[in-house]
Amino acid sequence: MASQVKWSAPSALANVLTTELNSLANNGVTAVGSELDNAATKNQYGYLQLAVTFASAPTAGGYINVYRVLSLDGSTYPTPTGQLEPTEWVCSIQVDDGTSAQKLNSRLIVVPPFKQKFILENKTGQAFPASGSTLSITMFNDEGQ
Repeated sequence: MASQVKWSAPSALANVLTTELNSLANNGVTAVGSELDNAATKNQYGYLQLAVTFASAPTAGGYINVYRVLSLDGSTYPTPTGQLEPTEWVCSIQVDDGTSAQKLNSRLIVVPPFKQKFILENKTGQAFPASGSTLSITMFNDEGQ
């Protein structure tokens, strides 16, 4: 019988951006978030989840871009040369054009086996609320059977 590959159980959601999102202006970019250390666990895949409740409805078709910066040596990060340099685009997440609480998931992303930090770019047409928004990640692997 051929071996099968199955998904491992996903990790619990872990916040990668919290207060960095507070009152983030439209077209604004956050500071880097807290470090996500994937060097030891070496998870392969993940999903990001944006939780936000806008005070004013975002523009129809509004979205956020998510970027990351990697620590390839495990201790330092590249020195920025611009607002989004030297980042790597991870995904975009479209937001709903309403003021109800939103929990929005990304597409499947690849998670490299390094320490990393995330950055969010707001293209929603509205500022983020003063508090309470989060960007979180859950990760998992292939496992053989």
